Amino acid sequence: MLVKIIIRIYNLFKKTNRFFCIAISKNLSAKNIFFKNLFIFFKFLAGDRIYYANYNQKIKLIEFIKNISKNKNSEFLLEIDNVCESKNLKETLDEINEYGFSEKIQLDIEKDEPKSVVKYFDNTDYYDGHIPFFAAKKKYNINPNSAYKSYDYETQLNNSTLLKICINEKIIKLAERYLKCPPKIYSINTFKTIPQKKAFTHQFHRDLDNLKWLVVFIYWTKTDYDDGAFEQIKYTHRPSQNLNNMLKRNPKIFKDNFDSFFNETIPGYGFDTMYEKYFGNEIQKIFGNPGKVVVTDTIGLHRGTSVKKDRLVTWIRFGVIPSRQQIMENKSFYKNRIKLNKRSQIILQESKYKDVLSYFNLNL
Repeated sequence: MLVKIIIRIYNLFKKTNRFFCIAISKNLSAKNIFFKNLFIFFKFLAGDRIYYANYNQKIKLIEFIKNISKNKNSEFLLEIDNVCESKNLKETLDEINEYGFSEKIQLDIEKDEPKSVVKYFDNTDYYDGHIPFFAAKKKYNINPNSAYKSYDYETQLNNSTLLKICINEKIIKLAERYLKCPPKIYSINTFKTIPQKKAFTHQFHRDLDNLKWLVVFIYWTKTDYDDGAFEQIKYTHRPSQNLNNMLKRNPKIFKDNFDSFFNETIPGYGFDTMYEKYFGNEIQKIFGNPGKVVVTDTIGLHRGTSVKKDRLVTWIRFGVIPSRQQIMENKSFYKNRIKLNKRSQIILQESKYKDVLSYFNLNL
């Protein structure tokens, strides 16, 4: 009983500090050093509760954070502004804003690169799970117990194909335009899904990683409609008239505003039958050939699907602050020194956009 009381008091303390953060972001200027430092102090005390602000509060928080980081990231932002805003980039951005995802983005991935990436990870030791965790690696030629193989940051960032996508100027420009803030990569995860294994991510759910984020998926192996397709429910990522119209069709089930709907469906696991019944026409399947790139906001309801053959995919997550998971963990593989090989070091040293990886402890 005492433990429960202490936990409640602690959560109330964090919520109070979140309130102070929101109040500062709404009413005060980030140009003032005192207000800026006060905001940073309260954000630290708020811990993971900062990520549970409502949609409009998050917009204000992001705007304040952008103003804080303008001077610190001025050179980085200038380089992003210099990137040509192409028709393809604009179409991709429009689709993400409307639907929550887009398949339109065009990147220059060479025809043989996906095959090379698959070979690289097939011959690399792995972690037995959806994401790397603090346990011993398994040898590449031993089968996993779980539905997944995943790989640490050092393994991933020493693959030149993957590293170049992380610092691709078109992707970074897109992330900056969607987030309306200097984008930073806070998570990279390459994982293989194994056939005939049950996986919790095959249920519709929402991620809650950041104040706002953008995920870039790269398919390294072929996926089909009924073999490894990614699914997302349109319009479930932000407030919109399309979402309200969708919710009004089922007034006894859902309230017709985003924040209420979000709170009813976070994290969202266990309600696939209901989602399929009420939102079946809005469920989009996304699949394609090796090298296909999908950009999505996974705060929207989404899921993976079962596979008939091994599927290798990478996600790269761009956010505006460090991730909620990083705040909650006492240990973090962000702190681990990442030893880059010579090729990766040269790629990053020659890039104008290496600041996008500044959350990672790189040996540059």
